[in-house]
Amino acid sequence: MGPSEITYEAIAATEPRTLASGEETVLSGLSAPTTISFYEKDGGLTQATVSDVSSRDDAFTVEFTQAPTLDEDSNSMVLLETGNIFVF
Repeated sequence: MGPSEITYEAIAATEPRTLASGEETVLSGLSAPTTISFYEKDGGLTQATVSDVSSRDDAFTVEFTQAPTLDEDSNSMVLLETGNIFVF
């Protein structure tokens, strides 16, 4: 089960935006390095999983789910010029 609503922002690149459960969005034109922060609007724990990484297309997919424990809670990711993606 995914979170109800996620608020996210690419720091210094976008204003905060809201993503409802089941919705998809595309962020494009971001310069690396950049940080994307996110949180579950109702205060719940959030876990971000990165997949479908394509260095050729400079694209990847992030799926948000409810984190089962506080240790697995994440609220930001950093995209580096090298293509590395770190979730914190």
